[in-house]
Amino acid sequence: MARLMTSVTGIALSDQGSPAEELLITVEEIAMFMFGKTDQFTLRRTRHLIELKVIPSFKLGGLVAARRSSIKRAIDELESGATR
Repeated sequence: MARLMTSVTGIALSDQGSPAEELLITVEEIAMFMFGKTDQFTLRRTRHLIELKVIPSFKLGGLVAARRSSIKRAIDELESGATR
């Protein structure tokens, strides 16, 4: 079980990584995390999945951001729903 710590800002941190490692801050980073590449087709596909809310994301300033753990959880939910 992951041990939780509190950072100086009061954000709970786990042993598995800092919040900076958890966040994907651009569409390019999200595409690279999900598909392993950032060509034009993959970026369009990623933006489309974000618009459809298939990929859980949020705005951070003017940028699209997502958490690695949220994307993994969404994929797990899609997989479990597909096997029913």
